[in-house]
Amino acid sequence: MNCGQGPWDRGEQMKRFLVLVPWVAVGLLILALTTAGPAAAGTAQGSGAHWIPVHVINLHKAFEARLGHTTHSRIGGIVYPNVKGKKPLRGQGSSGCAEPNCALAYNGGPVQHSPHVYLLLWGPHWSSVPAQAATATYLKNFYSGLGVGQGGLAAEADVFASNQRITDLNDAQIIVATQSGTCPAGFSAPAVCGGSGDYCAWHSSSNEPYTNLPYLLDAGKTCGENFVNSSGTHDGFSVVGGHEYAETITDPFLTGWYDPNDLSGGEVADKCAWDPHSRNVSLSTGNFAMQPLWSNGAGGCVMPIGGSSDIVNVANPGNQSTYQKSALSLNVSGTSSGNHPLTWSAAGLPAGLKIGSASGVISGQITAPPKTYKVTVSASDSTGAFGWKTFSWTVTADVGTPVTNQASGTCLNDHGRSITPGNQVIMWACIAGPAEMFSHPNNAGPLIVLGQCLTDPLGGVHHGGAGTLQVIEPCTTAAANQQWLHDSKNEYVLEQNFLCLTDQGGSTQNGAPIVLEKCTGATDQRWSGP
Repeated sequence: MNCGQGPWDRGEQMKRFLVLVPWVAVGLLILALTTAGPAAAGTAQGSGAHWIPVHVINLHKAFEARLGHTTHSRIGGIVYPNVKGKKPLRGQGSSGCAEPNCALAYNGGPVQHSPHVYLLLWGPHWSSVPAQAATATYLKNFYSGLGVGQGGLAAEADVFASNQRITDLNDAQIIVATQSGTCPAGFSAPAVCGGSGDYCAWHSSSNEPYTNLPYLLDAGKTCGENFVNSSGTHDGFSVVGGHEYAETITDPFLTGWYDPNDLSGGEVADKCAWDPHSRNVSLSTGNFAMQPLWSNGAGGCVMPIGGSSDIVNVANPGNQSTYQKSALSLNVSGTSSGNHPLTWSAAGLPAGLKIGSASGVISGQITAPPKTYKVTVSASDSTGAFGWKTFSWTVTADVGTPVTNQASGTCLNDHGRSITPGNQVIMWACIAGPAEMFSHPNNAGPLIVLGQCLTDPLGGVHHGGAGTLQVIEPCTTAAANQQWLHDSKNEYVLEQNFLCLTDQGGSTQNGAPIVLEKCTGATDQRWSGP
């Protein structure tokens, strides 16, 4: 099998012996390459309580004979280094969704229903160098734990040993793991390999699917070392290896499940690569760092952990835009497929906001400086399964000017500078303090003070008629009872009912109420302001 890169085009590397070890544990055949001389049959211990003979086959001539006839498909599932700017830019999905948050599509090709993993350890030092021997053990345990089904493994191994070929081509996954310093072309390990490589691993296919898995420790943290665990030397092997394993199942020949509009590759793991929610996953052979995978059903990345089969789905509240100093309450909802209670947390919230761990309600008053924040809201259930959604929260500066009544010369005032919903707006001597600094960013649009909106309250006694007292409420996008038109007469006309903001009789008394009245053009309905 020649992919046109890496050790296959090095004649010296062809002079290897293939040691086939049929590990009985969970649907996995492990193949190790070594430079040992002509070897007699040895023994290797499987997961069963018996010993299995090791068949030693010299593949030098077989590889040499096939090199000129082997072709490979295009490369897919590229794992780019965990370095800012290394990943391709995101595109726009054809359905109008924003990449990478668009669903995978089935493109007509085969998928794997009974995957069998073959681990090829390429190079002479996997057993002689302690660090590489430890890596080999980690890889064997990881892929053993991922495998499925035990039936026929010994027989399948015997067939491979006698015929020097794999027969389950559609369901095969050949993991070609190269030793330290091998440096397949384009591998991102400049300290060891030099150059400016741009991948940690990828998968493709020849007669069967295979994965190019370089020695990731040569790349260090950029390919996942310590990505999940503080002492996770081998984290990258299971994060990246699991990435390619999942994508080979769902898209073995690059004709199965993928999003053709996602510029990062669009396969089931590409959309969630290097996600901060990566965690240890408990397999039968140990705990291994792994990344989430995309779920069309959840509309995002999901990750059952700890052996849980539950799926936690968090509804995306959508991107938020709020004025500085706003007081608000935003409910984030989610579900557990096992109907377990959810525990909530959030990262990146603008300062002043917090999320209720039991309720999922984000509340508080924004004290953060104006800018756009990246917020991730997460929920987990009692089984260890969790889900999350990421969205942006834009905080806009609340910079306003006094709104003065032409009849009284006094100003609109948020009484007591309170941000409590329902607090009354009154008239007061103009002092240009925070309670009187109103902004009106759009006409018609909201009148905003301290991040709250001047509102004709839905629960008001006179709602929809003359005499309604005006209050502040959290701003709601396009709510008709918060949309004010500042017309050519300098009236503030409410879109909800076409009544005018009025300082009744032009009262100059501090604390005089502000109400809605039928528009007459009188001076007590005319205002200066933004």
